[in-house]
Amino acid sequence: FVSLSTKYNSAIGTIGNLSFGFDTGKFIEQNDIAFMDYKHFYGNETPIGSSSDYNKQFNLLPYYEYSTRKSYVEYHIEHDFKGFLINKIPVLNKTRYSLVLGFHQLTVQDKSTYQEYSIGLNNFGFGKFRPFRIDYFRSHKGGAFKDHGIILGIKVLDLIQK
Repeated sequence: FVSLSTKYNSAIGTIGNLSFGFDTGKFIEQNDIAFMDYKHFYGNETPIGSSSDYNKQFNLLPYYEYSTRKSYVEYHIEHDFKGFLINKIPVLNKTRYSLVLGFHQLTVQDKSTYQEYSIGLNNFGFGKFRPFRIDYFRSHKGGAFKDHGIILGIKVLDLIQK
């Protein structure tokens, strides 16, 4: 098995943060590989997200549907506007919420390409207690939109560190 992955995160002036995650891999020898040794992707089948970093996971992907012993490419792009858009709207500018847009794609040999689109609010909460993120996800597979759902993200590590 050979793989290459990278992550990139950069502030873009006052427009917010752009995050990018990329991972690709290939099994050199594909015979006699046990299922537990396949490449398994970080999917989610619950309405709860526990990571503050959505650039390594799919929020509507069933856990083992795309597990593979063949080549794959996955990437995640997310932009957190850090208040750039919401701060321009009266009343909403007092909430201190942050609009987040995302796109996630998984390509596995011999399977249809899986994609997720997302829009959400980060920094959700009240006062100084803001460990939540709420996102709407829509999945696209085989040339058609499939599932959709709302994910309530809880930044667990942020709660522990405070």
